[in-house]
Amino acid sequence: MTVPSPQTRCHTPAPGATVADFDGICRSDLLQRQLELSYPPSSGSHVVVAVQGPAGETRAAINEDSARFSVPAGCLAKLLTATLLRRLTRGRGLSFESPVLAVLEQADPQLRAMLAGITFRHLLDHAHGLDGSELDAVPRDSNGFVDRRALLSVLERAPRLGAPGEVCSYGDAGAWLSAWVLEYSSGRRFEELLDQVLSSWSSANESGVAAGICPALGGGLRIPMASLLAYLRSELSCGPSGLLADTEAAALESSLHPRSGWSALDQGLYLGWTYYGAGWLGHNSIVPHAPAMVRINPGRGLALLVSTDGTNPTMVAARLFSRMAPELFRINTPASGNAPRLPASALDACQGRYGIRRVSFELLREEHSMTISAYARVSGDGEGPYARGVFVPGHRNVLIARAAHPLLPQFFQLIHPVSDGFRFLWDGKSAFPRLQTS
Repeated sequence: MTVPSPQTRCHTPAPGATVADFDGICRSDLLQRQLELSYPPSSGSHVVVAVQGPAGETRAAINEDSARFSVPAGCLAKLLTATLLRRLTRGRGLSFESPVLAVLEQADPQLRAMLAGITFRHLLDHAHGLDGSELDAVPRDSNGFVDRRALLSVLERAPRLGAPGEVCSYGDAGAWLSAWVLEYSSGRRFEELLDQVLSSWSSANESGVAAGICPALGGGLRIPMASLLAYLRSELSCGPSGLLADTEAAALESSLHPRSGWSALDQGLYLGWTYYGAGWLGHNSIVPHAPAMVRINPGRGLALLVSTDGTNPTMVAARLFSRMAPELFRINTPASGNAPRLPASALDACQGRYGIRRVSFELLREEHSMTISAYARVSGDGEGPYARGVFVPGHRNVLIARAAHPLLPQFFQLIHPVSDGFRFLWDGKSAFPRLQTS
């Protein structure tokens, strides 16, 4: 792939938010005033917001000291892991389409069989086809490294979701494998590598990264506000460490790994980031009592960060920025005048069990609807379902909740049609292969 020159790469115009509007916030106390109008200090809410734009950076906070504030990493850890893997790839002169085995010179036959056909992009964009849902955390050995044997054992036990690149299914296995690849290539623990890069971004990371943090879910990792903002600036940069070092901002959409099915909020994935449209990428972290969201627009040189004590950070961002960047808060709908509804007569062919190691769903057809029951394991462990709902057919093979347990999503979608039905059930983020028919 041709690498654009640094002078033009990060200044390709992108549709959407007006830079001048964000520059106005960065040059005044307007952001603090707007935040206090929505969340008065007397409300008891704890909210921190930061904006990074070409004109500089500004922060606003309610009931917090933004200078000392740190953000629980949660799923934002996946972004940091992706950044480290991107650095390894570029440092070795490899492309993201290179096979992971290209850096595993001494890989044994078991590992080669497991990773055959998997590229770095597959790991970053959840398209590797491996199911790690049986694990709640990455296994570690006695020296604090990722335990390769334990991780591979779990991945081998679970049936594959599909061939590499066939299906995009959000999970943690890609980040765990990425962390192990980083350790194998460097001979250093993942925490050491992360601590080094966080320290290079900001001196605020004085206490270092504690041992045992999770490359996918963060564990106890907290990122100082200054370090997180410095990281976002690094992703926006025009240099070789920037997110778009290998593509033009205007060509971003053509470089996406699309979702396997319909998504209400985004359009696909790009090297670990979620793409929301109009040049905006981001990620959310759903840590109980400490959720956070980040959004960046490399073509515009903009970054947004919101962290709260439980208030939905996307709702906070919508109150503050929906007029400046309405494209960030649009909801996609599955309805389409050109896409027919799934006929009730086709529901018979959709019946059966779909699932991964952690959870499975049983679909049973009623007269004009589908009853979907969720089980805690593929086998059901001999117990009844923990949730059940009635879903009606909609456009694009979507099943829409009519009366469903709150633990179930509001829609499912049947994807990858085959002669006897569909290969996968999709919930907006993850794909569940068909296990058996009814």
